[in-house]
Amino acid sequence: MTLPRTYWCHMDYTNPHGSRVSLRGTMTPDPAQAVTWLRETARDIVWMLDRAVFAQVWAWLGDHPGAAAAVSELRSGRLYDFQFGLGRHQWTLLAHPVSRLPLLAACPRADQTEAMSAAACGAGP
Repeated sequence: MTLPRTYWCHMDYTNPHGSRVSLRGTMTPDPAQAVTWLRETARDIVWMLDRAVFAQVWAWLGDHPGAAAAVSELRSGRLYDFQFGLGRHQWTLLAHPVSRLPLLAACPRADQTEAMSAAACGAGP
């Protein structure tokens, strides 16, 4: 059995001390959605960046053939990342394919068993 593929996307920031912090992330089942998420995340922060870094990110956002190539990279099972910054302030936008296990419901559906109460499913008193 092949596990379903999904794409883990996140934005990391490396501060001047070298510590990496994950600022936000998401999972998506589609590589095009993953690249869209990366691009939208960059748009969310680009206004905060200085002129040189802004220009770097803006050029990346305008590279539509590059975005299509990123989708192809992800679809073929390879990681895609875009790094930008100035000096010791660095951001990384990253998407990579991961396999995910299908999860079962924590509580059986009510029509499958009448004996199961809401309290037994963890819904509280």
